[in-house]
Parts: sequence; C-alpha cells; structure tokens
Amino acid sequence: MSATQRTGRVGKAGIALTTKNNIGRDRGIVLANAGFEGRLGHLLVVEDNALLAMDVELTALDLGLERVSVAVSAPSALQLLETGDVDAALIDFFLGNDDGRIVAARLTELGVPFALMTGSSDFEWLETQVPGVQVLTKPFTKEQLARTLQKLC
Repeated sequence: MSATQRTGRVGKAGIALTTKNNIGRDRGIVLANAGFEGRLGHLLVVEDNALLAMDVELTALDLGLERVSVAVSAPSALQLLETGDVDAALIDFFLGNDDGRIVAARLTELGVPFALMTGSSDFEWLETQVPGVQVLTKPFTKEQLARTLQKLC
C-alpha cells in the first residue's frame, strides 16, 4: 500500500491537490517529536511556486500531518476553505496576480490559524497588512517549518 494518497481537482479557480498521509498513525514518534500529536490534521498550503508547494507538502507529511491540500491561487484556496475542514494554513503573501490578503481575511473569519510564507524582508509592511501574523521567510529549513507549524497548533 502507498504511504500517501493524492487526489486533485481542476476547476475555474485553478488547481487544488490534496494528499493524505496513510501512515500517520504509524509515525507516532515523528508526531510526538514534532509536537503535533494529531492536533493538526489538515494543512492548507497556498503557494504559486509548484516546487516550493510540493516541498512544503512533503515535509509537512514527513512531520506527521494527516492531510495537506495545495492551492496555487487565492480563488482555489477560497474554494478549498469552503469544505470547512482546514485546521491551519501556510499562505504565500504574493501569489502572482492574486493577493494573499484575501485568503488571510477568510482564514481570520473562519478562525483558522495561519502563517505567511514570503521572500520579502519588509516585515513592517507585512505587519501592517496582516497584523500579528507569523512570518516564515523563504527560503526556510524543515526545522523552521516544523516550528511554525507547532505555533499554529
């Protein structure tokens, strides 16, 4: 049996992929070490860079998250949020032609914790756009990603 199961949808809003970790329960050591202990089941990653999105997705699954969905645009992220089962999110603030503030606002309305991923070093400006948000600066390490996810739990 495969360790992960991938499903995808292509709609008007863009591409959305979901990967489920079928061995999450067998990875209790990873879960305990990462501090998630099953509290963070479904992570939404909103990133228009396909390679980075895939890296974050696979790293999150390695850390023990049960499910990761990837959206490549703000409209596809908003569509995924309508399912109501997202536990936390990592969003790229600059999504090509889209704006991460739209996704951040909806996550705030839904009470879903999130962090921004950005290559920008202008934290003061980001802080004015989304007050109090956690920022994960690109490029980041697996350990930095794990710490950010722990803070979202």
